[in-house]
Amino acid sequence: MVDMLQLLVLSGVFVGAYVVGSLPFGVMTSRLMGKSDPRASGSGNIGATNVARASGYGAGALTLLGDGGKGFIVLYGGAMVAPEPVALGIALIAVVLGHMFPFWLRFRGGKGVATTLGAALALSPFAFVGFLATWGSVLWITRYVSVASIISAWTLPLWLFAEGRPMTLVYASGVVAALVTFAHRSNIALLRRGEEEKMLGARET
Repeated sequence: MVDMLQLLVLSGVFVGAYVVGSLPFGVMTSRLMGKSDPRASGSGNIGATNVARASGYGAGALTLLGDGGKGFIVLYGGAMVAPEPVALGIALIAVVLGHMFPFWLRFRGGKGVATTLGAALALSPFAFVGFLATWGSVLWITRYVSVASIISAWTLPLWLFAEGRPMTLVYASGVVAALVTFAHRSNIALLRRGEEEKMLGARET
Protein backbone atom coordinates (compact mmCIF):
# COMPACT_ATOMS: atom_id res chain seq x y z
CA MET A 1 0.00 0.00 0.00
CA VAL A 2 2.84 2.37 0.82
CA ASP A 3 4.56 1.55 -2.44
CA MET A 4 1.36 2.25 -4.37
CA LEU A 5 0.96 5.57 -2.58
CA GLN A 6 4.54 6.52 -3.40
CA LEU A 7 3.96 5.58 -7.02
CA LEU A 8 0.87 7.77 -7.16
CA VAL A 9 2.74 10.70 -5.61
CA LEU A 10 5.65 10.35 -8.02
CA SER A 11 3.26 10.04 -10.96
CA GLY A 12 1.51 13.20 -9.82
CA VAL A 13 4.86 14.97 -9.53
CA PHE A 14 5.77 13.97 -13.07
CA VAL A 15 2.44 15.01 -14.59
CA GLY A 16 2.32 18.31 -12.70
CA ALA A 17 5.90 19.21 -13.59
CA TYR A 18 5.37 18.26 -17.22
CA VAL A 19 2.21 20.38 -17.52
CA VAL A 20 3.92 23.45 -16.03
CA GLY A 21 6.99 22.86 -18.17
CA SER A 22 4.87 22.69 -21.31
CA LEU A 23 3.56 26.25 -20.93
CA PRO A 24 4.86 27.91 -24.16
CA PHE A 25 6.00 31.29 -22.86
CA GLY A 26 7.71 32.12 -26.14
CA VAL A 27 4.47 31.83 -28.07
CA MET A 28 2.37 33.49 -25.35
CA THR A 29 4.77 36.41 -24.98
CA SER A 30 4.92 37.02 -28.72
CA ARG A 31 1.14 37.02 -29.00
CA LEU A 32 0.62 39.33 -26.03
CA MET A 33 3.15 41.79 -27.44
CA GLY A 34 1.61 41.62 -30.91
CA LYS A 35 4.76 40.11 -32.37
CA SER A 36 5.22 37.35 -34.92
CA ASP A 37 4.87 33.72 -33.92
CA PRO A 38 8.43 32.41 -33.27
CA ARG A 39 7.48 29.11 -34.84
CA ALA A 40 7.19 30.92 -38.19
CA SER A 41 10.51 32.75 -37.91
CA GLY A 42 14.20 31.83 -37.85
CA SER A 43 14.73 28.33 -36.52
CA GLY A 44 11.06 27.94 -35.59
CA ASN A 45 12.04 27.39 -31.98
CA ILE A 46 9.91 28.82 -29.14
CA GLY A 47 12.87 29.55 -26.85
CA ALA A 48 14.27 32.93 -25.84
CA THR A 49 16.98 33.12 -28.50
CA ASN A 50 14.65 32.66 -31.45
CA VAL A 51 11.99 34.89 -29.88
CA ALA A 52 14.59 37.65 -29.45
CA ARG A 53 15.63 37.23 -33.07
CA ALA A 54 12.03 37.28 -34.32
CA SER A 55 10.45 39.81 -31.97
CA GLY A 56 13.19 41.78 -30.27
CA TYR A 57 15.17 41.73 -27.04
CA GLY A 58 12.18 42.63 -24.87
CA ALA A 59 10.18 39.62 -25.98
CA GLY A 60 13.26 37.44 -25.71
CA ALA A 61 13.92 38.61 -22.15
CA LEU A 62 10.33 37.94 -21.08
CA THR A 63 10.48 34.50 -22.65
CA LEU A 64 13.73 33.77 -20.83
CA LEU A 65 12.14 34.86 -17.55
CA GLY A 66 9.05 32.74 -18.15
CA ASP A 67 10.93 29.63 -19.23
CA GLY A 68 13.39 29.93 -16.38
CA GLY A 69 10.60 30.77 -13.94
CA LYS A 70 8.65 27.60 -14.61
CA GLY A 71 11.74 25.51 -13.90
CA PHE A 72 12.31 27.42 -10.66
CA ILE A 73 8.69 27.21 -9.52
CA VAL A 74 8.42 23.48 -10.17
CA LEU A 75 11.59 22.62 -8.27
CA TYR A 76 11.08 25.16 -5.49
CA GLY A 77 7.50 24.01 -4.98
CA GLY A 78 8.56 20.39 -5.26
CA ALA A 79 11.14 20.86 -2.53
CA MET A 80 8.37 21.99 -0.19
CA VAL A 81 5.73 19.42 -1.17
CA ALA A 82 7.83 16.35 -1.98
CA PRO A 83 11.43 17.01 -0.91
CA GLU A 84 12.67 13.45 -1.46
CA PRO A 85 15.54 13.32 -3.98
CA VAL A 86 13.66 10.87 -6.21
CA ALA A 87 10.66 13.20 -6.45
CA LEU A 88 12.87 16.21 -7.16
CA GLY A 89 14.79 14.27 -9.80
CA ILE A 90 11.55 13.29 -11.51
CA ALA A 91 10.31 16.89 -11.34
CA LEU A 92 13.55 18.12 -12.89
CA ILE A 93 13.35 15.73 -15.81
CA ALA A 94 9.61 16.25 -16.31
CA VAL A 95 9.66 20.05 -16.39
CA VAL A 96 12.41 20.03 -19.02
CA LEU A 97 10.56 17.37 -21.04
CA GLY A 98 7.46 19.54 -20.86
CA HIS A 99 9.35 22.50 -22.28
CA MET A 100 10.89 20.42 -25.04
CA PHE A 101 7.74 18.46 -25.93
CA PRO A 102 4.68 20.58 -24.97
CA PHE A 103 1.37 18.91 -25.73
CA TRP A 104 -0.10 22.37 -26.41
CA LEU A 105 2.13 22.68 -29.48
CA ARG A 106 2.02 19.10 -30.76
CA PHE A 107 5.19 18.28 -28.83
CA ARG A 108 7.35 20.82 -30.67
CA GLY A 109 8.96 23.02 -28.03
CA GLY A 110 12.21 24.62 -26.97
CA LYS A 111 15.60 23.24 -26.07
CA GLY A 112 15.40 23.37 -22.30
CA VAL A 113 18.36 25.53 -21.32
CA ALA A 114 16.47 28.37 -19.60
CA THR A 115 14.15 25.92 -17.85
CA THR A 116 17.14 23.90 -16.64
CA LEU A 117 18.80 27.08 -15.39
CA GLY A 118 15.71 28.06 -13.42
CA ALA A 119 15.46 24.59 -11.93
CA ALA A 120 19.13 24.74 -10.97
CA LEU A 121 18.53 27.95 -9.04
CA ALA A 122 15.80 26.25 -6.99
CA LEU A 123 17.91 23.14 -6.41
CA SER A 124 21.22 24.78 -5.58
CA PRO A 125 22.36 28.41 -5.83
CA PHE A 126 25.91 27.05 -6.00
CA ALA A 127 25.07 24.92 -9.05
CA PHE A 128 23.12 27.82 -10.56
CA VAL A 129 26.12 30.16 -10.33
CA GLY A 130 28.41 27.47 -11.74
CA PHE A 131 26.01 26.76 -14.60
CA LEU A 132 25.62 30.44 -15.44
CA ALA A 133 29.34 31.17 -15.16
CA THR A 134 30.14 28.26 -17.45
CA TRP A 135 27.53 29.36 -19.98
CA GLY A 136 28.85 32.91 -20.03
CA SER A 137 32.49 31.85 -20.23
CA VAL A 138 31.94 29.39 -23.07
CA LEU A 139 29.83 31.91 -24.97
CA TRP A 140 32.50 34.57 -24.57
CA ILE A 141 35.19 32.19 -25.84
CA THR A 142 33.31 30.50 -28.69
CA ARG A 143 30.55 33.01 -29.52
CA TYR A 144 28.21 30.04 -30.04
CA VAL A 145 25.09 29.96 -27.85
CA SER A 146 24.55 26.32 -28.72
CA VAL A 147 28.02 25.29 -27.55
CA ALA A 148 27.63 27.28 -24.34
CA SER A 149 24.24 25.69 -23.72
CA ILE A 150 25.40 22.12 -24.20
CA ILE A 151 28.58 22.44 -22.16
CA SER A 152 26.93 24.29 -19.29
CA ALA A 153 24.16 21.67 -19.13
CA TRP A 154 26.77 18.94 -18.69
CA THR A 155 28.43 20.84 -15.86
CA LEU A 156 25.22 20.82 -13.80
CA PRO A 157 25.74 17.22 -12.60
CA LEU A 158 29.33 18.14 -11.71
CA TRP A 159 28.27 21.16 -9.62
CA LEU A 160 25.63 19.13 -7.80
CA PHE A 161 28.13 16.34 -7.14
CA ALA A 162 30.76 18.80 -5.93
CA GLU A 163 28.25 20.23 -3.49
CA GLY A 164 27.48 16.79 -2.13
CA ARG A 165 23.87 16.68 -3.28
CA PRO A 166 22.13 13.26 -3.45
CA MET A 167 23.28 11.12 -6.34
CA THR A 168 19.68 10.78 -7.49
CA LEU A 169 19.73 14.49 -8.36
CA VAL A 170 23.15 14.15 -9.96
CA TYR A 171 21.85 11.34 -12.19
CA ALA A 172 18.65 13.25 -13.00
CA SER A 173 20.65 16.31 -14.02
CA GLY A 174 22.74 14.04 -16.24
CA VAL A 175 19.54 12.89 -17.97
CA VAL A 176 18.59 16.54 -18.46
CA ALA A 177 22.02 17.30 -19.92
CA ALA A 178 21.52 14.45 -22.39
CA LEU A 179 18.08 15.84 -23.30
CA VAL A 180 19.52 19.31 -23.87
CA THR A 181 22.22 17.81 -26.09
CA PHE A 182 19.61 15.87 -28.05
CA ALA A 183 17.54 19.02 -28.48
CA HIS A 184 20.58 20.73 -29.99
CA ARG A 185 21.26 17.99 -32.52
CA SER A 186 20.49 20.32 -35.44
CA ASN A 187 22.96 22.86 -34.04
CA ILE A 188 25.59 20.16 -33.71
CA ALA A 189 25.08 19.28 -37.37
CA LEU A 190 25.46 22.94 -38.33
CA LEU A 191 28.62 23.24 -36.23
CA ARG A 192 30.12 20.23 -37.99
CA ARG A 193 29.42 21.84 -41.35
CA GLY A 194 30.71 25.21 -40.19
CA GLU A 195 27.30 26.78 -40.78
CA GLU A 196 26.19 27.57 -37.21
CA GLU A 197 25.56 31.26 -36.64
CA LYS A 198 27.14 33.02 -33.68
CA MET A 199 25.63 34.86 -30.73
CA LEU A 200 21.90 35.66 -31.08
CA GLY A 201 21.94 34.43 -34.65
CA ALA A 202 22.48 30.85 -33.51
CA ARG A 203 19.62 28.43 -33.67
CA GLU A 204 18.98 27.42 -30.08
CA THR A 205 17.81 27.83 -26.46
